[in-house]
Amino acid sequence: MLKSYRFWGYLLICFALGAFLLQSYLGKDRFSQGELKPVQEFHLFTVEFKSHGTEVYRWDPGTIVVKKEQPVRLHLHGLNGAQHHFSIPDTQVRGVVQKGQVTTVEFTPTREGTYPLICHNHQNATTQGPMIGYIQVVDD
Repeated sequence: MLKSYRFWGYLLICFALGAFLLQSYLGKDRFSQGELKPVQEFHLFTVEFKSHGTEVYRWDPGTIVVKKEQPVRLHLHGLNGAQHHFSIPDTQVRGVVQKGQVTTVEFTPTREGTYPLICHNHQNATTQGPMIGYIQVVDD
């Protein structure tokens, strides 16, 4: 009879341990999915337009819409122009896009509103600008 109680005791312990491990695994998975937010990825291109002897540069697309508090990854493709020094004010994002290369930057917007993506090589009409894109941040 003593062996029977041991058997059931061991079986109960194994069952409880298995249930605990399963709950930990499933609970951790749900927790991580709730905490990790998907990265919003966008591809933008440096584009040059020529019309009637005038050249202007722009980001294409000119505006993107992203969600607040979700990571954003921008892939900036250098199609036209030798290089474009850029920044996104109110963030730590700055860099250079070289012709024929892709520069990737990431940030997480913390407020709703519009963040400009500014090319510092083309800031006004005398430098074929302004070359400004817009990142519209919305609260989901």
